[in-house]
Amino acid sequence: MHSCSLYTLLGSSLAVIIGLELWISIIVSACIALLYTVLGGLYSVAYTDIIQLCCIAIGLVSKFTIIRVPALHDVMLRQL
Repeated sequence: MHSCSLYTLLGSSLAVIIGLELWISIIVSACIALLYTVLGGLYSVAYTDIIQLCCIAIGLVSKFTIIRVPALHDVMLRQL
């Protein structure tokens, strides 16, 4: 069930960006993920997960830094 929702999410994003039908974009995104895993092996998947974890950590730290530092928070509010 988890992988189905991920492929639907990837397919929806691909459908919006490229303008394909939803079912075609889901199949294309599943083939891309399968090809990536087959060619790179599980090491490539593990390294991708590590990179995603680092990006999430950087995003969380920067968000809480912006909230805690009043000068940065004011700048962000002015840009909205």
